[in-house]
Amino acid sequence: MNVPVTKSRTWMERHVALVVVLLVGVIGVTLVLCAGGLAAMVFHLMRSSPAYTMAMRRLNEEPAIMRRLGEPIEPGWLMTGNVSTSGETGRANMRIPLKGAKESAEVFIEAVKLAGQWKLTYLEVRFENDEAGKRVVIVGDSEQ
Repeated sequence: MNVPVTKSRTWMERHVALVVVLLVGVIGVTLVLCAGGLAAMVFHLMRSSPAYTMAMRRLNEEPAIMRRLGEPIEPGWLMTGNVSTSGETGRANMRIPLKGAKESAEVFIEAVKLAGQWKLTYLEVRFENDEAGKRVVIVGDSEQ
């Protein structure tokens, strides 16, 4: 009498679904880490720009802003904008969230680089809890 021989399946054949889920998970985590690393690099480059450092220094010299926000003032991590340079010229536009001990705000920055020197052309603070929507323009034309 012949007994049918059944071939035993390998571990991989028995656990295909698990392997697929693990593979998709590893790829997903890798993509998230790469995107996070790229975002961190971009934020670092923006924060190390002369336009950013000039604007933050100028804000810290404004007693009315410091009183209203409350010290310490910390920039938020999700800033937007762009900085572009080409040799001796450049332009920067940024929006930076700020958080103080008392209140939060957003800072809007415009700066230009001419002959190798950066200059703030516009610096505005908008407070989060200001129902009147008052803007405090520190540098530039308040009609912009």
